[in-house]
Amino acid sequence: MKRLISSSPEEQEYIKNIGKNKNKNFLIYCQSVLAVGSVLIFFTFFDVYFWESSKIIPPVVFINLYGAAIVILLLIAKRAKISYQIPRELLWWCLGYLTISLFGFLLLLSFPSHAGEAGFQQLRTRILSEFFLLTMFLIFSKYYQVQNVTRLAICGAVILALFNNILEFSDPSIFGVLNTTGRAAGLYVNPNITGCALILGLIFGISVLPERLRILYSILVLVGVFMTFSRGAILGWFLVMGIFLKVELVPRKQLFIWVISILGVLFIFGPILGSIFNLDELQKSGLVTANFDNIRERLEWFQTPKQEESADARMEVVAIAWGMFGNHPLLGNGLASTDNLNNLGISTHNMYLLYVADHGILGVLILPTLVYAVTRNAQGESKYIGWAFSAFILLWGCFSHNILEERYILMCFALMAAMNRSSRLKIKRKSFQPKQELS
Repeated sequence: MKRLISSSPEEQEYIKNIGKNKNKNFLIYCQSVLAVGSVLIFFTFFDVYFWESSKIIPPVVFINLYGAAIVILLLIAKRAKISYQIPRELLWWCLGYLTISLFGFLLLLSFPSHAGEAGFQQLRTRILSEFFLLTMFLIFSKYYQVQNVTRLAICGAVILALFNNILEFSDPSIFGVLNTTGRAAGLYVNPNITGCALILGLIFGISVLPERLRILYSILVLVGVFMTFSRGAILGWFLVMGIFLKVELVPRKQLFIWVISILGVLFIFGPILGSIFNLDELQKSGLVTANFDNIRERLEWFQTPKQEESADARMEVVAIAWGMFGNHPLLGNGLASTDNLNNLGISTHNMYLLYVADHGILGVLILPTLVYAVTRNAQGESKYIGWAFSAFILLWGCFSHNILEERYILMCFALMAAMNRSSRLKIKRKSFQPKQELS
């Protein structure tokens, strides 16, 4: 019996395209499931919270599972003759970061007073962070449908974080005793981390929502940020919103209506709201049991900026780290040299200062070059999101030294890189479309 084949080249091409479309749809589905799962596990900080509260599954297990998943995904794609590519800029940055980290580790060994387990642990953390960054990029890459689903999931994570902040503000023990600041943090444990995650959720979530919901969403983010009393996050909200208003991702007319409405409510019901939200009265009523000492300190700082306990501690470690950089400005002091600056386990609280103390003057370029690598030549809407993302991350580097270790931030770097690549490919496809002749 003869083997039946199509004698028509057009029919063969049609059958081939059907197979490609089925493979493409299957990959989109798999990537979407992995992407939403990554938001639920990593962006919400569930992996860290679950480990800190139960000590059952360490976060590295989730990372390894995702690594295995991406290997399987790539094998399926290879069999279907669908290729995935990592941008050269991102690969070069990872190679450079690994090189400078290895050199910093070797340099650390030449300082007996600094050498120890901390250096090896820091090197391991950086390698794991690069692996995670590239894994997340592959999950988010190639298909804009996956990126949109991820961004919608991030919007959901933002609403969850706001809800958790409200719960913790009313009952600080609801998430255990991991957060002792008296400020809302939810699953993120640290209020500053919560504030940063909310701003990143604003950046990547705002334009995937209908225009009529964008102002409401941004105001909900602001409410959640204010409950963390994170000065960097509050400043970041105004910075990001200023950019979005400038490029009109946020409708200006709607913002004007919202501002007028809120000011009207405050004018009419201000005295009543002031008595309702009086901290002492809330504690007496029993509706809220939070410790307001730290909150009062920060509220006083917002009214009249002055020295306070947390600011004093930060200034102390800044002075120590700056002195270390002054002693070794070219090569630095080696990897993890700033891990325990005042013998209390406190580091610089500043990404740039940490890198120049560890790696010398060139260390100041590490964070900006990664921001450049993931936003370079972005097109269309992704360009504006890239502006907001770049501005906030570069600002946040002045408030945190953990940017390139925290997975919810690394996820956003990967998502930005994937959106950037998709935007450029979309422009290329449009430029190659034949123009219709005018009759």
